[in-house]
Amino acid sequence: KSSAASDVYKRQAQGNVPINYNFSLNRKSDIFFIIRTNERTGVTVSVKEPGHDIPCATITLAETNPDWEYNRDNGIYQNTAKINLASGKYILEVTFDIGVNFDLAMNQLSPNPTLSKKTTTITKGFSETIKVNGGIIRSCSSSNKKVATVSNKGKITAKTVSYTHLTLP
Repeated sequence: KSSAASDVYKRQAQGNVPINYNFSLNRKSDIFFIIRTNERTGVTVSVKEPGHDIPCATITLAETNPDWEYNRDNGIYQNTAKINLASGKYILEVTFDIGVNFDLAMNQLSPNPTLSKKTTTITKGFSETIKVNGGIIRSCSSSNKKVATVSNKGKITAKTVSYTHLTLP
């Protein structure tokens, strides 16, 4: 019932009970998922075509998966996954190992992502966040961390007056 451009689902899940969402794609795309839960747990994300019981794509994120990130500020665990799908109609099936509160963001990535800014000027002590339109930031780095730092979410913080080159591959 929704397009995959950018959907967010917030719910409670029972352990080992699948939750289904309908979506469609107008072109072949990478679909990027962000899963957040209030407890560290395993989760299986499967994509099925309507009328088919066998998934065309499945990703399992085990509870022991080292990519789970824990945010101490809000007590939330987060993990990500990516699936490449052809255009068409699909059913997303999400199954958690235990009962949890969760939210799930699903984004259709663009074949030609762009940065929100290619250059910027930031005053010492201030920050700015660079976004990727139609894509995701995988990692970031600064050529001179004494001048500016950049987080893997694209947040740039100016440390002193000078110039540096930031890389977002």
